[in-house]
Amino acid sequence: LVAPTLVPMDDRSAGLAIFVVATALFAYYTVWVLVTPFIEPGHVVLTWFPDRVYAILIPAYAGACLVALVLALLGGVMLRAKPPTGVSSDKKIE
Repeated sequence: LVAPTLVPMDDRSAGLAIFVVATALFAYYTVWVLVTPFIEPGHVVLTWFPDRVYAILIPAYAGACLVALVLALLGGVMLRAKPPTGVSSDKKIE
């Protein structure tokens, strides 16, 4: 048996896929936050969306994770960097 090979995407196809997914998520989030408050409670459309409190909690959690990731990467770079050399005692500053 030969495993099927995955055809790699070229950059344009990957970019288009990312663009389509990001646009769909943005449109969904925009409708969730800006339109659903004006829909009557109990309407069938409201079953397509989670509770509105998550419209704040999800982006806040994602932002906190992003900040933590950036700080962890910066900390790793700082730990791997050589410490700066100080002024040696035989050199005099005038």
